[in-house]
Amino acid sequence: IEFTFSKELANIVVNGTGGASGDELSQAVSCEIDAEDGKINIEVVSSDPNNLVIPPYDIQWHRQAPDDTAYEQNLLIEGTQAGDSLETYTIRLNEIAVTYITQVQNEPKESVVNELTRQIDLTNQFEASVNPSNSSEIIIKTESLALLDMEIVSRSTSLQLVKSTSNIATWIPLDGTGGNPNYTGFLDLNDLSEGLYRYTITTTNLTQCDNNSLPNSIQDVIIVENENILEIREGPIIDEYLCNGQSGTLFLDVFDGDTGPLTFFYNGTPVTFEKVGTNQYLINIDSPVETANLEIYNAANCGLSREINIGNGTPLFDFTSTNFEQTQTFLAREDVTFSDISENEYDSFEFIFGDGTKSELMDRNTPDPIIHEYAISGTYYVTLRIYNDIGCVEELTKTIKIGKGYSILVPNVFTPNGDIWNSTFRPIFNGLSEITLRVYDSQGGLLYEEVGEVGADPEAIGLSLIGWEGNRNLPSSPYFIYSITAKTIDEEPIFRDGTFILLQ
Repeated sequence: IEFTFSKELANIVVNGTGGASGDELSQAVSCEIDAEDGKINIEVVSSDPNNLVIPPYDIQWHRQAPDDTAYEQNLLIEGTQAGDSLETYTIRLNEIAVTYITQVQNEPKESVVNELTRQIDLTNQFEASVNPSNSSEIIIKTESLALLDMEIVSRSTSLQLVKSTSNIATWIPLDGTGGNPNYTGFLDLNDLSEGLYRYTITTTNLTQCDNNSLPNSIQDVIIVENENILEIREGPIIDEYLCNGQSGTLFLDVFDGDTGPLTFFYNGTPVTFEKVGTNQYLINIDSPVETANLEIYNAANCGLSREINIGNGTPLFDFTSTNFEQTQTFLAREDVTFSDISENEYDSFEFIFGDGTKSELMDRNTPDPIIHEYAISGTYYVTLRIYNDIGCVEELTKTIKIGKGYSILVPNVFTPNGDIWNSTFRPIFNGLSEITLRVYDSQGGLLYEEVGEVGADPEAIGLSLIGWEGNRNLPSSPYFIYSITAKTIDEEPIFRDGTFILLQ
């Protein structure tokens, strides 16, 4: 005869004991700004009316971490020591490689952990620290709290690098560690912020059965809501004056659920505003500061707060290509890789490549490289623009020399007939420091002469030409002659000439 026994909790239920009705699991956070006065009140009872006795149990609490924990990765280093020859330990964070090369033979694991942590922390984009609860694990975060992707590069080393980041929802234990309160064993929890709270009930003094199976447990989630109905649906969007630290306006779309009128405070001081639409406001800021809180209150004195930071990062970027790595020159029609290496606080960026195209607006620390191809030779002005989270802009412009560094494209016909197309005759060029355009009739008589100037074409950066509009009482022949004399940025003289046609 074989007997099989299983260990399980008695039939128990969790009931709410709070709120006005006395049977609510939780009470919402009040509508005051940054309030943390939510509550959870429960009881654990038997579900069997014939057996009201419940066994001894433990109850543990966890709070779900915010969604932005994707900015953190954990790196575990397994083993005892590095090899008897110098080894390279490399990981890639958002496509940026970070490397530590051992300094001595059989370097202890503790030294490798500390030195690799230091190398990561030296970068501008990331910060790293040794996990206080596990000295073999490195906690890595992005400085800007942007998304972080980690790839293990070194795999054939004596010490093994392991990505130990959890891929499931992160639950923070409320057991007194990490600066969090200790709610272990409690049925009543006070001073809570809004969010998800999970309880786990297990049998007392039993963590694992003799047959290595885990004991039964009861687990569920309780939501602590926020009774504040105010919500910023769009904005804040600030004008260029505020971005530059001058008096300006700030736009907001605020849902108030008919609990208005609303009042606004900037840096603790009430400010004037204009209602420009349903739930839409233009707020006047007379004395902007780099970082301030914007507070919004309704008639019931419920409020919400939003940080307004007009500060921005420092734009920096670099570019390279396969041919440049070998010959220090860029070729037309080859892939050029642009890298954003801007510093300090910013939210997103874009590249304007100088040939009439630009990249998409990308989040900071985007892992994918930005690749662009220039179709023809020339000297192009590449601009990196970085934006903070409310749209303030900083930019940096560099030149990139493609091929011979200049190009001149001349049309063979133009039509000064009053429409907006081909109304002037002028070459399209770049990479020049000087240029003079001359137009002659078919007999060689000079009809037009123009010296290029900066700003002649307001849509072009640097040197530009207005072009010839075509004179009245022109000779009967539709053929004309042009000549172009110019100098490149490197002071190389250039000459072009040819013919073109005027069509009315």
